[in-house]
Amino acid sequence: MFKKITSSIIAMCLMTMAFAITAFAQTNANTLDLIPIDAYGVIEINVNNIGPSISDLIDQYVDDNFPADDRTPEEQTKLVATIKDVLLGHKVTVGAKELSADSDDLAIFVILEATKDDFNVLVESSDTELTEMESQIDTAMLGSPGDDLYLMYFKNHMIVSNQQTLLEAIATQTDVSSLGALNMYQLTSASFLDNNFINIYMNFDKIKEKLAESGLMGDEVTQALNMLRAFGMSISKTDNGISLQTHAETNPEELSAIGINYSEMMHVPYLYQKMPNQDLILYYEGFNAQQSLKYALNEIPASFKEEIGLDLEEDILSLLDKGYAIAIQDSDEIFPTGTLLIDVAEHKEAANNMLKVFVTRLWKSLQEEPDAELINGELVIDNSDAKIIITKTAKAMLNGSMFVFNIDIYPKESANPYAVQYPDELLNFEITLGVTGDSNLFISTDKEIAEKYGEGLLGNAGFDNLFKERDKEIVGVEYISFKNLGTYLQRMLGTMSQLNKNNAEEIDNAISAIDALTSVFKDFYAVSEGSNERYDSKTTLLADMDNIQNAWGNIMELALSAPKGIKRMDSAGTKFEDINVGEWYQDDVYYLATEGIITGYEDSTFKPGNEITRAEFLTLLMRALEEKGYFTYECWYPEMCAFSGDTKPIFKDVTTGEWYANYIYKAREAGIVDGYKDGTFKPNDLISRAEAVKMLSNAMQQVEIMGERQEIENLDFEDVSGEDWYFDSIKEARSLGIVQGVQPRKFEPLRSINRAESAKIIRKSLGVMRAKETSSSGFKSLLMPSF
Repeated sequence: MFKKITSSIIAMCLMTMAFAITAFAQTNANTLDLIPIDAYGVIEINVNNIGPSISDLIDQYVDDNFPADDRTPEEQTKLVATIKDVLLGHKVTVGAKELSADSDDLAIFVILEATKDDFNVLVESSDTELTEMESQIDTAMLGSPGDDLYLMYFKNHMIVSNQQTLLEAIATQTDVSSLGALNMYQLTSASFLDNNFINIYMNFDKIKEKLAESGLMGDEVTQALNMLRAFGMSISKTDNGISLQTHAETNPEELSAIGINYSEMMHVPYLYQKMPNQDLILYYEGFNAQQSLKYALNEIPASFKEEIGLDLEEDILSLLDKGYAIAIQDSDEIFPTGTLLIDVAEHKEAANNMLKVFVTRLWKSLQEEPDAELINGELVIDNSDAKIIITKTAKAMLNGSMFVFNIDIYPKESANPYAVQYPDELLNFEITLGVTGDSNLFISTDKEIAEKYGEGLLGNAGFDNLFKERDKEIVGVEYISFKNLGTYLQRMLGTMSQLNKNNAEEIDNAISAIDALTSVFKDFYAVSEGSNERYDSKTTLLADMDNIQNAWGNIMELALSAPKGIKRMDSAGTKFEDINVGEWYQDDVYYLATEGIITGYEDSTFKPGNEITRAEFLTLLMRALEEKGYFTYECWYPEMCAFSGDTKPIFKDVTTGEWYANYIYKAREAGIVDGYKDGTFKPNDLISRAEAVKMLSNAMQQVEIMGERQEIENLDFEDVSGEDWYFDSIKEARSLGIVQGVQPRKFEPLRSINRAESAKIIRKSLGVMRAKETSSSGFKSLLMPSF
């Protein structure tokens, strides 16, 4: 019971961090005095004045996880009320430290403000023996040596740890040996927001010391970490969202050694006034990128530098001593527009020369592409997938010189009936590069950049929140409009759904999830300041805090649905050189390829006549079933289902390291295969038509069958009799229209099945099944693995 209480408290702390953003008061001196000075870091949480939605969530969690058991109703009521009081009414601090200098053991601790009455209720409700800590007043410990968790009540705090010696150290340390006395913590915590919900502090000096001892840090990691001494984050609730303050205590010597001086990167933003005024998705503006990019350019391979034909430091880096900005905007087309601006007021001639060299080299490299040919000034790239026509035009616009690349893509008609056929107007792109008359170098995909340049972004609702102090010097600004991002993603996915109906369900789920998310999250903007001693960023997230607890489910729905639908669209481009239009298996093979169930060979062939092994067929079948949602529980790794009660592998010829092992053992758990009586599966043996149909029949028994049955009294196959072990399986498959005879009166049950036949019967099987819709209704034997 004790372990369950303390473990649940820790779990609820983490859940609260993930789902709730509410008010928090900074850690008081009493709690700080308990935290060891050499802690790697701490997370401080206060759920006072918590929002009602999160409070309800905690209520439900406690009610579900702490049933009455042997307690009286009064005892149960008191216990539940105490747990809720500890979780909802007090501050919680979670942290970690090295147990000792000569030990690799990590001590995790959770410190909760609590009353002695709270502590006593938990003690009385626990069946764990209570022992007194000698020489301490008002201090007690639950548990005994060998337990996983220990609990102590000390100075109005309840402290939980996985190490008994840590509790003893906390009870004996002095104020000057606590975290509150650490200079780095004091500097970092000074930036924490008032009335915050979460504070995070990371002691990089201590973390680096441990990593150095471990030998895990390479030169690059060491150099990067040496720039930081401490990092802090603070989150606070506002009237219409949350504020987030990050603070980094930096190492001036290390930054100077690589040429970074944040004080030289401070500026008053101005380039936003030059951007097109259309729905803004993302914006970033900074100043003097030379220092930070110089460090990054050292990592670029010399071969790439030679390939682009420019000296990155002299030709590009030298231009970046003033402002630069990038905007991503919704263009009402399938792809958003992007515009990059760089102020080159003091390098205008150099910028023009650099641009000419770059464009010349780019145009030359495009002509060197395979299948490329220059015809009447147009570059035509004609291959088996598409015909691409690129034109390059020099223009005078915006009182400057510009180069415009127009790209038209015309996909070739595919033999794959599931291939996405994009309308020509969706695959027309335009990229403009140039230097404007007012000395801004830019690259833009906006087809109307000449008309829209200079409109400015302040017309975008929410964007002006960044510039309430417009004359303030800062390092950089960032802005994201979740509303505009959601509008764009919904339109893009909606177009994809219309183009390929096969993916409509997953994509429509993603569209609904995006709609739900953008009803919660509105705008995000950040303003950063810095020097070589510190770096701060103040971030604001405008959100509907009453509904934020629903956000995680929508994020998961989006993460699962959208990639699946897009992956299918990508797979729909699959073409096999040896499958001709009109073949009896053409549609089945391409359908399964689009679903990601089958793949071809590296030479773009499918080899439909090739025979297939037992492992290969079962893998295809299991992929098909998983793709259609028939699994509610999986063997996440082969060992979960590979061993019998005496720890011996169930199939002695299927080791868990083989590529097919997971599918074979999951199929056995589901009741689809049994193997042979001698304890083998024979994965590399060719599979017969009868064996393949038997596996399909077993799978059918586990799922709901929607196909129409035919009444069949006699199979009428000369080579299949009622005494054969495969008779019932073939009869079942025949009644559902999954299999037919090879000849009018022959089935050839013992002949090896080939890849084309496998694709046909698996596709037909999916056609007569329907995926389960609830978490408790998948393969009945997969609800819980057996060991």
